[in-house]
Amino acid sequence: MNQRPPVHYSPDGRYWWDGAAWRPVAPGTPAPPAPPAASPSTQPAPPVPPVPPVPPVQAVQAVQAVQAVQAVQAVPPVPPAPPVPPVVPPPPPVQPAMQLPGPPMPVRPPVRSTGPGKAVTVLVTVAALLVGMLGGGVVGALAGTVTGTPPGSSEPPPMTENFPEGDDRYLPGVTVTLIAKQWLEQANSWTCTPGPDPDLERAKHETRCEGPGRTDLYLSAVINHDDDAKVTDIRVECSYRAGSPMCRSLFEKFADALLQSQRELIKPATDWAEKNVDRDSAAVFGGIRMEISLSPHEMRATPWV
Repeated sequence: MNQRPPVHYSPDGRYWWDGAAWRPVAPGTPAPPAPPAASPSTQPAPPVPPVPPVPPVQAVQAVQAVQAVQAVQAVPPVPPAPPVPPVVPPPPPVQPAMQLPGPPMPVRPPVRSTGPGKAVTVLVTVAALLVGMLGGGVVGALAGTVTGTPPGSSEPPPMTENFPEGDDRYLPGVTVTLIAKQWLEQANSWTCTPGPDPDLERAKHETRCEGPGRTDLYLSAVINHDDDAKVTDIRVECSYRAGSPMCRSLFEKFADALLQSQRELIKPATDWAEKNVDRDSAAVFGGIRMEISLSPHEMRATPWV
């Protein structure tokens, strides 16, 4: 006789296994008996393996490894580097505008409105131009009106009372021999020669003299004359610095030589030259005008009536 297989229930007793699926237990069916509990003697617990002792060296290494891991974990992470900005190429250089050969273009002046008065003037001028073209005699007058006349008068001004003329054009009592030969050459060892290109507006002849000494600093004299006794003007130049005794001595001796025929005037003239050697000044002694200028540094003598 075949025995039925045992029925398997769920732990809570609400479902049973029919071999293919779990099915609910019909109401009124007695609860399945609880499975017998296994006795301790029938199912002994597995034995616990003993913990092997950790050697001292391995324990120290293990502690060091743990501390190293903890130290690495304690280091804060390195922040990422900021992004590198992209390299922007520089703009291309601005090419200068091409310069064309030739003169620059003229700038056109602004157009200005003409008032009623200017318009009337233009009309009158045009009418005069038309009339002048019809009559030959009016052409010259119209041309003179359009181009304008230079300021002043074509007639020379009247002569002043002290204007030198005739024998008054020459320095009184002064000769070329006195200045060039006796004073410059014989007394001071200068060298005097005739000028190759005299200024005929001043005189017919010119005598040039140069003092001895350095070539970078010099003393010079120019005598303009019609003949030996007709001297129109003389100028002496000193290129030494202001305050130099060379310029003071030259100007004093020049005033002395000019007044040899009027010896009573030598003292006031030489005193004036010494006082004004380094500034622009002028004075008249015995019909001779003496003038000192700083640029160039020279003293000049001209007749004064």
